[in-house]
Amino acid sequence: QSDFVPIGTNKFHFSGKFNGQGHTISNLNITGKDYVGFFGVAGSGAEIQNLNLDASCSVSGNNYVGGLVGYALTGKFKIKQCGTAATVTATGKGAAGFVGFVRLIANVFVQESYNLGMIQAGSLASAIVAYSKGKSYISDCYNAGKVAGASQGVEFANSDNVLELQNCYDVYSSQVEKVTPVDVMSGALCFLLNTGIGI
Repeated sequence: QSDFVPIGTNKFHFSGKFNGQGHTISNLNITGKDYVGFFGVAGSGAEIQNLNLDASCSVSGNNYVGGLVGYALTGKFKIKQCGTAATVTATGKGAAGFVGFVRLIANVFVQESYNLGMIQAGSLASAIVAYSKGKSYISDCYNAGKVAGASQGVEFANSDNVLELQNCYDVYSSQVEKVTPVDVMSGALCFLLNTGIGI
């Protein structure tokens, strides 16, 4: 595995458009302190799409660690058609497959994405968004990864503000529609996501 310096800092946050074109990243190791992710800090207008991290990847830090984004700083930010099977670990609080922390003045949209990786933190662990003070809108997403360190009832996403969950599914949590591993493997979950009819 190779160490990787996250893209975007508090001073120079990422506000561009990143299209992974469906590529999968392997053997990536990201370690840091707080607000750690493939993109460390994302700002207004940032979009990340068509990017995957496989199970050989790991992202770890102290607080607020996201597989894709550590810190959503300000404005509207979007993740679309992304997937992660990476192991995400926060030794303190806040770990998630996609976003570690959403600031009060940020709005995050996560669409058509999934987590398969192990998420673990001392507290505030969730599959998609670890902790949001801003507004979070999550649609057409699913989780089949285990989450350790979550508060009961917010294992999929955790927010102190607006949290909209639409057509989302989880193998382990009942915060959204619950599915089984068989549903994931058989294609039944794909049918549910595509039709939006629920169970």
